[in-house]
Amino acid sequence: MGNNIVSKSRGVARTIMLDPDSSDARFESGRDYMDEKLKQLHLNAGRLSGEQKTCGTKMRHPTEEIAKKVANKMNARPLRKYDVEPYPCPFCGMWHLGRTMPIDVLKSFAAEKE
Repeated sequence: MGNNIVSKSRGVARTIMLDPDSSDARFESGRDYMDEKLKQLHLNAGRLSGEQKTCGTKMRHPTEEIAKKVANKMNARPLRKYDVEPYPCPFCGMWHLGRTMPIDVLKSFAAEKE
């Protein structure tokens, strides 16, 4: 598959071309995968937000690695409104992209909704 990524959204496969020269410092410097505590925090926040908001019509990425590569490409765009990060979905079992959310905001959201 090379430097291309295929993701599905609404049943439509999309191929995303990746620049092999671009990299994200967080991905390359040992933060390859989300730690288990943060993953569980995202999963809980997703359950509390509901399926439509968390999963709905969002593009689905089969692995965290692919989702990170797509997020890196999106975050490299100079005119973006905000940065995105991958998160695990408790509904479809795949990965989606959402606005970057600090851990303390995730924790307070989960506590507020419970």
